[in-house]
Amino acid sequence: HFMVAYWDQTEVAAGKVYEFAQQTFIPSGKAFLIATPDDLLTLASKYNGGEYAFFEAQVVNDIDMTGKGYTNEGFSFYGTLNGLGHEIKGLTTPLFNLLYGSVKDVTITANAVVSDVKEWDEINQYGAGLLSNYTYSGHEGQIIENVTVNGSLTIKDLTNDGNHYRIGGIVGQTIIPIKNCTNNATITLDGYSTDKALSVGGV
Repeated sequence: HFMVAYWDQTEVAAGKVYEFAQQTFIPSGKAFLIATPDDLLTLASKYNGGEYAFFEAQVVNDIDMTGKGYTNEGFSFYGTLNGLGHEIKGLTTPLFNLLYGSVKDVTITANAVVSDVKEWDEINQYGAGLLSNYTYSGHEGQIIENVTVNGSLTIKDLTNDGNHYRIGGIVGQTIIPIKNCTNNATITLDGYSTDKALSVGGV
């Protein structure tokens, strides 16, 4: 008797059948193209619904998300986002909640106010950043490269019970390499009233 753990930590006993959520795998060499704000909204909703996984998304135009109601709630990105030198702007929330993949050659412009800093692991550590709140090792070769972040990140009422808060312009917490990236965003703490550890960095 043994157990098999799927990537989402679901355990399946030997001899048993488990029906995983339907997913769409885009063939190798193909990419999901982000040409309009609606395309980015579709990408986020498909990932949140478990329909998309492990592929490349390409930003083929500058994207303005002003007034589009974009949210990163539950958005864990497992693929590669290739910005092709374009900008995603008008965000009022970090682009991703969790980054399992890679991001390259993109500019993110956001003015985000975060009042619910996201927990990133089982030991109550919390992170916030304008590209992604935190990252995790999902596959070999992951990297954040040639990314520029503009705008502002304001953390409000940092009073919850995390053991350690990590705040950064690009990512709050990362275990994957960051290369040739620039943070131009300001970081503001508004209402820091906890005795827990706090780390704030530009990147």
